[in-house]
This record gives sequence, structure tokens and C-alpha cells, in this order.
Amino acid sequence: MTGPANSAGNLRDCPEGEMSDQLPWTKIEDPAERRKVQNRLNKRASRARKNLQNSDSLSAPQADGDTTSPWDPVLAVLPRSANRDLLKEGLSANGARAFSSTLASGSILDQAKVLSPLMENQLLRQIWWTGANILWPSLEEGEGPPNKAVPSSWAWSYTRHAFADPLLFSSLAQATGKAMCVMGHASDRQLQRSILEYETKALQHLREELDSMAPTPRDELLFAVLMIFPRPRKNNVVREKDRIGAFRPCLMTLQHINHGSTGWSYDTPHWGALQRLMQEKGGLDKVTMTGLGEFMQLIDLWQASVHLDRPSFGLCRVYLECEQEVLPLLRLYEQEQGEEFAFPAGAIGHDLLDVIWDIRSYLRLLHILRTDTGAIDASSKPLARYRNVIQHRLLSLRKIESNSTHEACRMGVSIFAYGVTFPFQDMAPMVHYAGTLRQLLVGMKMLQLANEFRLWLLMMGAMAMYDTEAVHWYVQEIRTLASEMAVRTWPELKGIMRQFLWFEPSCNEGALEVWVLCLTGD
Repeated sequence: MTGPANSAGNLRDCPEGEMSDQLPWTKIEDPAERRKVQNRLNKRASRARKNLQNSDSLSAPQADGDTTSPWDPVLAVLPRSANRDLLKEGLSANGARAFSSTLASGSILDQAKVLSPLMENQLLRQIWWTGANILWPSLEEGEGPPNKAVPSSWAWSYTRHAFADPLLFSSLAQATGKAMCVMGHASDRQLQRSILEYETKALQHLREELDSMAPTPRDELLFAVLMIFPRPRKNNVVREKDRIGAFRPCLMTLQHINHGSTGWSYDTPHWGALQRLMQEKGGLDKVTMTGLGEFMQLIDLWQASVHLDRPSFGLCRVYLECEQEVLPLLRLYEQEQGEEFAFPAGAIGHDLLDVIWDIRSYLRLLHILRTDTGAIDASSKPLARYRNVIQHRLLSLRKIESNSTHEACRMGVSIFAYGVTFPFQDMAPMVHYAGTLRQLLVGMKMLQLANEFRLWLLMMGAMAMYDTEAVHWYVQEIRTLASEMAVRTWPELKGIMRQFLWFEPSCNEGALEVWVLCLTGD
């Protein structure tokens, strides 16, 4: 396989056995499904090759109106381990040949003359290949500008714009190299030196841009600031990779949240500078570079989730459409299912109530997407969009200090979100919520909360604090309350939990461990 530009020919000409060795997706056993996937790859790789041969076609509407990038189908059908195989391909000589083949297109090479000395660097070619084939396509949302016929993907923008803009080129190169180190794909000294080199170049171009900046900052400037200044976070508390407290969340690698929730953060001055630039820009909906608005939205969510702040930016166009048009329909459908809903609707705010319904509708989608093996198909990008919008709404909720029931409910919902719907491996936010929840429960009279609701809140706190000494207080409270309610068995307890927020694949095992602690008196 020599890259996306010429992979279609390989797929047609490569013998069956040899192709199976080269492409992990060919291990699909169903012949019909294999033919379907192969046809999609051939068609879109052919279209990608034609587009690269003519720069005008980069902005011209496609004949079939497809809005996916030529590389997206490959990533969509690969198994979880295949991205590492793709990476090995990019770091090999084949990846370098694919880079050279792409640049052989005269139009792109003409755009890139100013950067041609950099392109001769083999490591830079490897970084470019990784970004264009793995990193940026996995973060983009698959939604283009108002002209839906224009393919939208970071890989597409990378090819089209980066070579002609030194600021964008340098910031993309250092950001992709840094991501390769964080994700454990590569950590050699040469790569680290390369990151520093392109970060220095990006800073130089950034200073030049700021000195001559127009009243409205360019999108490339926003991206450069976003990518240059994140720093490794210190003192973050990370537990087992497959667990968050007692929760066992799914989709922890979707949009690289497992890395975004543990690895990087922004210093206050740098994040403040980005906020001011965004104010001058007029908001995320004014960002036109393909995929940048959605990507900045994701970084903002990571930042707000770490610091327990309200998001700095409002919803971008794609997310706003999801909030206004999609989520209300899903919420209405969920409400019409008639399943038990024991939250004290009259005692909590309407905004929080809507978020609870949105989470339940998202959990229903997860159930629908579960395969026969219990795994969840994460190739559906709307999943990431739904959960990000829900997390944005949850973090945007204001405190109502005069309403202890509302605040206790918000703490419980937030714990569930960090453990299940927006799995955050840094335990600090969840521990904070559980500590606040304990203070609220201690200060509230028993009569203020229904026993079932209080039991669910206690279980959320216990699962959040499972790896700490603080879990013993929650265990004792659960034991006492369960005795008063005559709850003696695990099925009885689970039946109560399902009246609130509960996702069995992520909650059952940990909750059962908490229940065993209650029964054994530990």
C-alpha cells in the first residue's frame, strides 16, 4: 500500500492473499461486506487521485456530493488496532513514497515551493503522513462549510492549505509530532528535536502575524495559538486505563479523549489570549477553515472539563445545529418510551432536566450500536458530536446554591457523565464532584430526598471514590439506607439504579463491587 493517492490501483491489482497481509480490513469474513468495503475504497481513492492532479477540483463541487474525505472510509472500517498498522506504514519507506507521490502533483508543488527545503526532511514527511492519514481525520466531524459538496476533513485542509502557509505548516507539523509522542507512537530524540524546531518556526511566524494582524484574526492564527501553547499537565491523577473509579466506560479512544483528558492543558495567559482572539473573530461560527471550529470546540471542552469551568466558547455551527435540531427529537423519543424516570423533576431546574433526558437518549444510542460481542461501533461520528454537545450543556449549567436538591442532582449527573458519557481519565474532577456531593448530603435532611434518589446519589459517589479512603463513608451510607428500604439483593438494587441514569456495560461491574463491600461490612 503506497498511500491514499494510488491505493485504488493496488486494491485492484494485488493478489487476494497479499492484499490480506497489507490491509487489515480485508480480514472481514463476510465476502459481500468485503466487496462493499473494497468498492468504496477503490471509488474514493480514485477520486482522491484525480483531485490531487487538478488543484481546481479541490474547491469544485464533487459529482456525487460526497462530504467525506478520501481517507475517511479507510479509517471507518479498520479495526481498533489498525491505526497502529497505518502508522507503521507512514513511518516506512512506503509512507515517504506516498508523500512524494502526492507532491508530484504540479499544483500542490507550486504552492509549496517556499517550503520545499523542509519537504526534503524524511521525518517531516513521516509527520505529515501521520497527520493526514490518522490524527486529523479522527478528530474532524465530517461536516463541511455551507457548500456541502466540499469535502471536509483535516486531512483535506492539510493538503490544500498547509503547504502554502508557513504559519499553518509549522504549527501543524509540531502539533502532529507532539501528538505522536503523547500517543506513544514514537518518542525518539529526532522526533523531539523536530517538534522543537517547528515550534520555534511557528513562534517566529506567529510573531510576524501578530505584528501585522488585520482587525479580524485569520483562522490559521487561531490554530497556531491553539497548537503551540498546550503544556503537559502536572499532578493529574490517572487510574487504570480501562476504569474511571468503579466505572468501566466505553469509547474512551473516540476523538482521543483518553489523551485529551490526561496529557495537556493551557496556561491561563495563553488560554486568555485565545479567548480574546476568538472575541475579535466573532465566535466559532465565524471560523471558516474546514474542521477548525469543531476542533477548537473539542479542545475547549477538554479544558473546561479539566478545570470544572464553563466552556469558553459557544457552540459552533455544526454543534448548534445538533443542539437545536437533533437532540430535541432524540429527547422527545426517549420521553415517549415510557421507561421509569424517578428524578425529582419538580425540584430541579429545567436545563438540568433536559440534560438528563439527553444523556438517557445518548445511552439508548449506545445500546442500539452495541454489537453481538458487546462492543460499540465507534465509527459513527455523530456519537462524538452528541456527547460533546451534552457535555457542553452540562458544564454550562449554573449553580443554584439555594436549591440543595438541584445541586446534589447536578453533582450526581456530573459524576455519571465523567464516568460514562464523557469518560475522563483524570480523576480530579470526579473526586471533586463526589466530595461536594458528600457535603450536600450531610447537610440535607433525609426527608428532602426520596430514598431511591438518595440511594442513586450515594452509589454515584461510591463509584467515583472507589479507589480512595472516602469510599467507606459512601459504603456505610448505602448499607444503612438499603437496610431501611429492605433492599437485600443485587437485582433489587440494580432495578432502583435503572430508574435514574444507568448504563449496564459501564456501571454493573463496579456497582456490584460496591454492593459486595456493603454486604461484607468492609
